[in-house]
This record gives sequence, C-alpha cells and structure tokens, in this order.
Amino acid sequence: MKISFTKMEALGNDFIVINALKKKINLPRILIKKMADRHFGIGADQILIIERSKNDADFNYRIFNADGNEAEQCLNGIRCVAHYLQQKKNTRKKQLKISCLGGISQVSFQKNGKIIVTLPHNAKPIAIPEILKNTIPIEILGAVNIGNPHLILRVDSIINAPLHLAELITRKRYFRNGINITFVEIVTPSHIKLRTYERGSGETLSCSSGATATVITGRALELLEKNVKVEFSSGILEICHESPLSPVFLKGNAKIVFEGQFSG
Repeated sequence: MKISFTKMEALGNDFIVINALKKKINLPRILIKKMADRHFGIGADQILIIERSKNDADFNYRIFNADGNEAEQCLNGIRCVAHYLQQKKNTRKKQLKISCLGGISQVSFQKNGKIIVTLPHNAKPIAIPEILKNTIPIEILGAVNIGNPHLILRVDSIINAPLHLAELITRKRYFRNGINITFVEIVTPSHIKLRTYERGSGETLSCSSGATATVITGRALELLEKNVKVEFSSGILEICHESPLSPVFLKGNAKIVFEGQFSG
C-alpha cells in the first residue's frame, strides 16, 4: 500500500498532509503511528487528511495525533491545509471555510504569505478537578475548550517550565478525554511565551490552539491586552481578541517541506 503525502510545518509544528478529495482514505491506527514515527517513519506531530466538505464549509479535514487518536482542532494544521489547497490549486478563493471535528473556521490569505484564521466565539470553560488543584504546585489560570481542550498553567520562566507536571497530568487522566497543557510566561500584557504538551504527541514546537486558549483565558482574567504577540521557541504568532464575546483572529504562516510516498 503506497500513500502519497506532503510534509508541512507551521511554526515548527509538523504534519503529514494527505489529499483525500478524490478518494476516501481511512488509515488504521497502527499505520498512523508508523507514519508519524520520527525514526522508522516520516515523522510528524499530527496527520491531516483533507476531504470534501460534509457541511457548509468549503473543505473538511481530520486530525490524528502521533499516537493514532483523532483530535478535534488544530490551528497550525488548518493553516497548513489552507496553504496546501492554495498551492495545489484546489481553490482560487481568497477566503475559505474549513471544518473539522471542532467546528468551522474561516481562513484568509494575505499577499505576504501569512494566513489569518478567524475562530468564532465558541470557547467553553472546563471544570478543573479539585484533586488536580491540590496536586500541582503551580498557578492554574484556567481550562477552556475551543474545539479541543486546553489547560493553562502560569510559570515565571518558560525555559524552566516543569514539563514533568504535564506528563503527570496526562498519565493520571484528570480529564476524561485528556487535555493539552500549555505553560505561559507573561512577559508583558501584549507579549507572552509558551510551551505546549499535546495529548498524544508530547511537547511540540508550537501550538496555535494552545496560544488561542491562553489569550482567551488571559483576556478573561484581564491579564492580557487585545493584541498579543505569542512567542514560541520556533517563531511568533499574532493573536487579536477584542472582547470575551468576539471572534479570535490569529495570523501565522505555513510551509511545504517535501513530498513523497509512504509504503505501509
């Protein structure tokens, strides 16, 4: 079985993108894990499968973590999907509606190559178990679902972020469906630094949905301004969140790295 793929990245968050617009593709979990393996496969944080739309969107895509489990949302991934569709001339539109399990988002292309994702106001708070509050010696800013779930932990220095706590939270399964864990250092109200530990993938170089969840949480707590520069070790993401009831706009890039075929 040979699978054509495109390797892509957005702020160092890397993906295997598979075009299923003409033929439906279902990958078994064992094959997803094999493809995502960085030593014996292609290597990726997640696998994205682009499909025909099932709703009012222009396109749909599915997201699979490196462990084979399906995820609901990926805002680095949606920029890669949009960039792929534009570069492969699957669309001539300047704006697209793209859906996934987490809902429909709008993307628009800028002349400088940046892609703006508009995430509608759909953030829902997640209850934090009391046992977790009493277990970890770190400030919990909150937990929110923006299509996928995120726990936000504040640290004084992102360099020394205690990733072992993320592993502990994941292992203990304090949240029934698992949760992505983001550590944030608030440099100024308009500048934050992040590290994210994603369920099913471990630490990734960046996570735009984690950044969005962090800005939403920080705005609700009046810790952040409406325009925020989000700094990862791999680059910068720009986010604008006017008010708690307004959409979130995030701006970043995406890139094709290489293409090939994988023999499963």
